[in-house]
Amino acid sequence: MVLAKELEADLIIIDDYQARKHAKYLDFKITGTLGVLLKAKKNNYIENIKFLLDKLIKNDIYIGDNLYKKILNMAGE
Repeated sequence: MVLAKELEADLIIIDDYQARKHAKYLDFKITGTLGVLLKAKKNNYIENIKFLLDKLIKNDIYIGDNLYKKILNMAGE
């Protein structure tokens, strides 16, 4: 966050809940991995998100069932 402040970053990518709270407190615009994936799909850099979500989960990244469904819905999958 110090580097983002120094660079006057428009957006920072953070997944950790506590770090996101702190970043919001510091008025950063934030997104996470899932937000990046949604943006990539919207801009046609990737064809589907489900495959990537499943790979994240397989590699021990926790994505709750409700969030998983919500992201797939947002992606139109």
